[in-house]
Amino acid sequence: MVSRRAPEEMKKIKEEDMQRLSTFMVKHKPQVCVIGCDCRKALFLQEDIQHLVNELASERRLPRIHVELMETELSIVFALSSRASFDLPISYPLLLRQAISLGRRLQDPLFEFAQLVTIENEILGIRWHPLQDSLPRDMLLRALEIEFINRVNEVGVDVNRCLSHPHTAGVIQFISGLGPRKGLHMLKVIFSN
Repeated sequence: MVSRRAPEEMKKIKEEDMQRLSTFMVKHKPQVCVIGCDCRKALFLQEDIQHLVNELASERRLPRIHVELMETELSIVFALSSRASFDLPISYPLLLRQAISLGRRLQDPLFEFAQLVTIENEILGIRWHPLQDSLPRDMLLRALEIEFINRVNEVGVDVNRCLSHPHTAGVIQFISGLGPRKGLHMLKVIFSN
């Protein structure tokens, strides 16, 4: 979309946005900043934010933090998923849901991917390979399930974290021997006690 605003007006809007971001960062002291990278403009935004962070760090108002780029495919699938509707308030706009997913993915990618393994098979909204449509859906789902089981059992699961942060509970189903029904039942039993 081509902007019809004058360059001076765009510059003023950008300065106001950077000032709001500066105020937000000084107030909340983030440890990292992640930018959804779905076009080339994200590189310019990364440079602008890194410049702002360096400026705030030189003024000793904020520690020096990394500004990361992350592809947005997972966050878009999550934002449109039934899980997002369940976990997040309905009033949250699509971009806010995507931002939440990007932050969660940065913190722990396994949890963020695992929550899309649902009855609706929302995990298939992600393009894993250009030829994945050549594979039968059930075969792809089974391969993904096996990979999730292997990864979850390799790193382990903090059940207490899954109880206190419901968005992380998607990994419980991948603990060897549980599956979706037993995993959900186990969480309900633990939560009720």
